[in-house]
Amino acid sequence: MNLKIIIIFSLLLLIRYIIKDKRKENKNKRLFYSSNEIPQLKILDKNWRIIAQECNKLTLLHMKNLYHNKEIFNYDIILDEKLVLDSINLCPITINILKSIPNILYAGYSILKSNSEIYKLSLRNTITYHLGLNISTQDPSYVNIHNLKMSDKTGKSFMFDSTYNYSEINTSVFDNARLVIIFKKSNMISYIQ
Repeated sequence: MNLKIIIIFSLLLLIRYIIKDKRKENKNKRLFYSSNEIPQLKILDKNWRIIAQECNKLTLLHMKNLYHNKEIFNYDIILDEKLVLDSINLCPITINILKSIPNILYAGYSILKSNSEIYKLSLRNTITYHLGLNISTQDPSYVNIHNLKMSDKTGKSFMFDSTYNYSEINTSVFDNARLVIIFKKSNMISYIQ
């Protein structure tokens, strides 16, 4: 009888240890990164005004609404690692800048409509780069992963681990524009450890 109790108690302790260790592991994972960690991305930060000007020329007629909820509109520049031909005439400078950056899976402009929140499922083994192009200064616009938030700001960039489910929130009465680039995590790992 005592041996059974000891075995059960030992198993419970082992399970508790494993769960606690997993919680620690998840807590220590970095979810947000500075784009300064990747030298190739500095060209985007330096040229954000030009990129914003090209984005501002686009209308919602150029963009597509992927979520059919009228809260976010995207204009693809690079899709599945290939240049979208329609974008050549509308954003040539942005394209030239993007060509200097290796390993882009996706790049495009994204307009998050005012007072909106969208939930996105994780993108397997990816890192997403956000560059604020026209972000309201009055109310926050941010990315939320596991209740950790990173605010979008005009002319500022950050990256996040899009391997996790995340949401994008715009509490402003204004639409917010950003350049979004998605990379394979394996291509970025040497920079972001």
